[in-house]
Amino acid sequence: MRDGFDFDHTSIGVEDLEGWARFVRRELGGFVITGQEVGDFRYLLFHVGTPPAGGRLELISPRGEGGFMNRFVRKHGNTFHHVTFTVPDVEATVGELEDLGLRIASRQLVHEPWREAFVMPDGIHGVVIQIADSTLSFPPLTELVATTRRDVAAYPHNLDGSTHDFWSYVWEIEPDRRATVLRTHLGSTDPELSRVLLGEVLHGEHRREGDRDVFSWGGATVEVAGSDRPGITAMTVDGLGGDPVSIGSASLRPA
Repeated sequence: MRDGFDFDHTSIGVEDLEGWARFVRRELGGFVITGQEVGDFRYLLFHVGTPPAGGRLELISPRGEGGFMNRFVRKHGNTFHHVTFTVPDVEATVGELEDLGLRIASRQLVHEPWREAFVMPDGIHGVVIQIADSTLSFPPLTELVATTRRDVAAYPHNLDGSTHDFWSYVWEIEPDRRATVLRTHLGSTDPELSRVLLGEVLHGEHRREGDRDVFSWGGATVEVAGSDRPGITAMTVDGLGGDPVSIGSASLRPA
């Protein structure tokens, strides 16, 4: 991570949050960082790996009968929904995104514990890109791993989110293995614009691996490949047992 910029997480939209949470805990050894119920959706944010290795994987799911997540899972089923980057100043970054010609579909800039803006799926990246900043921070991973207690209100959290401990069942599940998220794979129809976005605007450390661009923020990594079908194609996971796990047209796949 450089200058307060970070790749925060990759999010999977799912219909059955509890079922997927049990999978992430049992099959990947993930532990919950935080979670909230926010109006018509709810989410769980996991770390998959052993501190300091690994990365964050979020599950986001409908709550109730309406809302954008209900529309999403009805149209797409279970699949990757968004990637989130944290920045020092979301307003300044939004200006840079607009200068690149990217369309900001919505923004929330009044709730300082989690201000956010969204670039909606387009023909270049094919996935929601969330940009956020916060006046709060999470405890060190070593501290979070050591306890099941979570003070959600003291962490970065959403406007109008409730802090009910609805994920308590996760702690009762004994992991079968300890996996580690290595990178998120993204197809782009405009690799040059992606290099500017991820390298110059979001300050990822850039390197080339063959014909692909790799951007890193500490241990969190996004790999971009030129493609005529934009979107997240996979997350590679070290220690994932067996065959790849399909998530719509994408997958969790062994390293």
